[in-house]
Amino acid sequence: MGGPSGRAQGTANRMILAIADDLTGAAEIGGVACRHGLSAEVHLDHPLVASCDVMVMDANTRSLSPAMAASRLDAMAGELRNPGAGVVFKKTDSVMRGNVASEVTALARIFRKERVLLVPCNPSLGRTIADGEYWIEGRRIHQTDFRRDPEHPILSCDVRRMLGDVPVHVLRPEADLPSRGLILGEALDAEDIACWVRRLDERTLAAGAADFFAALLDRLGHRPLPRQPASRPSSVLLISGSASESSLRQQEQLRQAGAAVLAMPDPLYEKADAGNESWVAAVVCALETHRMAIASIARPVLPNQQRSARLAEALAHLAAQALARFPVAEMWLEGGATASAVIRHFGWRRLDVLAEMAPGAVRLRPRADAAPVLVMKPGSYQWPYTPVSGIQSAL
Repeated sequence: MGGPSGRAQGTANRMILAIADDLTGAAEIGGVACRHGLSAEVHLDHPLVASCDVMVMDANTRSLSPAMAASRLDAMAGELRNPGAGVVFKKTDSVMRGNVASEVTALARIFRKERVLLVPCNPSLGRTIADGEYWIEGRRIHQTDFRRDPEHPILSCDVRRMLGDVPVHVLRPEADLPSRGLILGEALDAEDIACWVRRLDERTLAAGAADFFAALLDRLGHRPLPRQPASRPSSVLLISGSASESSLRQQEQLRQAGAAVLAMPDPLYEKADAGNESWVAAVVCALETHRMAIASIARPVLPNQQRSARLAEALAHLAAQALARFPVAEMWLEGGATASAVIRHFGWRRLDVLAEMAPGAVRLRPRADAAPVLVMKPGSYQWPYTPVSGIQSAL
């Protein structure tokens, strides 16, 4: 797994290919690449011709059935093998929502790997696995906000059940590894993650979360660089599709700090064909007055995949209508389904990664004329700061 340091490896024969199941996860990996001094692009749905060190593809499979997710990857097998990547990494959700087992199995077959080493936890964010159980900052995961996830509620901390009771070897870093199959690596800290990276070889597909990818880049000789402060945007539209308790708390903090937090109207929340003209007008008015507006679902969402998709699409329509009237400098997107709906609504398929603002919060620029800079993060992560009335205010 070793290699020369910096960008001397070149993109022609040593490009790293990462495959994610949702857009914020893809952006997160691009942000990790930037942190390590590498250029990165995020591609939607299909890999395009790239001229970067790390190409990340959002396969958009999180909300599919396991069989459909695997089928989509199988259909792209030729495209996935064509970029000429020297290293392949499967980005999974750090708490294993989605179709983790079926997707890593499909990719192992596509890239002719005999086994998969899956290390999904992020100890840097308090997300650990020990004794077959998933923990978040000292609490079992099913006792946290993830139990109310609208698409993939997590009702058990047993990692085997979280994976769907598929055949899996759940092991500590020092354990002997089987020659074939799916291995889930437990980890409590950064040293455990680094130990797992040292155990990768050419017949093993690496899969997991951002900490595992960062450790892989470090093993390849790419050292992290000091994070640069972000420039202050002149105007921001923040679109939040997250219904997590932490997100709703942040929105209340923003409201108290003087930001315009504009909730989705009740009729639009309840049915798809309700009008949203008054909501758009309120958002545009806030942008004209304060140079910032926050459009949000602003209420808990009960587990229902169809409703979640409809609400994300409503937020995408709002973003398009608001930007047509007030082109903002930056658009901030919270929640993977929301980010995906908004960006696909605009037809953007290729995003250049500009910087990692904080773990999971990433700045990107679409390859499109007059497009705003994008900042996106998963709903369960914190914003590093939020501009209120043109001032960067730490939360």
